[in-house]
Amino acid sequence: MSKALKILTQFPANRQLALYNILGGPKIVEDILAGNVTVQIKKTARKLVDKHGRFIPLGLSSPVVDADYRYHFNSFFDREECFSRMAEAFNCYSMISVDDYIGRVRKIIERVRNDEQLSQLLLGTNFLVLLPKIDITDYGRTLAEVFIPKLKQAYGLAFSNGNFNIYEPVEELIGEISLIDGSRYDKLVEAMAKGPVAAIYFPTAFQGFSPLAPREMIQTLPGDVILSGGYDISAAIIGCPMHLARGNKMPVLQMSAFKWQSPESLLEFKPSIDELTFNDSKLNYQLSLVDVAYSSGVTIIG
Repeated sequence: MSKALKILTQFPANRQLALYNILGGPKIVEDILAGNVTVQIKKTARKLVDKHGRFIPLGLSSPVVDADYRYHFNSFFDREECFSRMAEAFNCYSMISVDDYIGRVRKIIERVRNDEQLSQLLLGTNFLVLLPKIDITDYGRTLAEVFIPKLKQAYGLAFSNGNFNIYEPVEELIGEISLIDGSRYDKLVEAMAKGPVAAIYFPTAFQGFSPLAPREMIQTLPGDVILSGGYDISAAIIGCPMHLARGNKMPVLQMSAFKWQSPESLLEFKPSIDELTFNDSKLNYQLSLVDVAYSSGVTIIG
């Protein structure tokens, strides 16, 4: 047996055919062999996100289950209307115009679209975020005294017959929230100190992941991907309450970037058909279930 034939027998016929087709079929192959055209080999980046806009869980020690897409959000919304709700809530009109804001959002979209590893994030649900200029020295106080009251007011304006339930006394948040190491949420906080922040929130990027899995996976993701916490999630709900705060089979929104009191507690917003609930969950309970109805997200700022 010749050396060439021996090599070919070690390469399965179906793989030979696949390569033949990838190259473009008989004419292109003949042109390559004749030296009329050249082939450039380029290593492609491994995609990190699947066709549903969900991160692909590879090499994680924390539990993950398949997403149940019966739990979902409708992200078809009017950008200017969402901006107006957030700008009014945070009194940002004098610091950022709608044109400036939409321009920043478009740049984020373009950046994600051009990233081979992250581009499919845009296939999942995503919502606009506008965060106010604010110097944050106490993460819990800012959530309790700025974002929760603004969210409660926005929910009341959107749903006259709905309830915004707060099962965790907000005063207990003061001095009790810290950032998860490696969450990158400090980047968002630093940006807020400089001025209003435009961002996009991807609420179901970690749907079906146990609470600790996103905190593990964020370490392997590109540096501009930020684990979501209380400020960006609150702002997104203020901007799109009809889409994020009330409905049937909506995922529970987890603040994975925030550590409250102890590693066993995780703050969350739970939307339902007639109310929105702010609460905490016990990680051990959720870890045993890896509940498909729960989702952590990521945010990308512009």
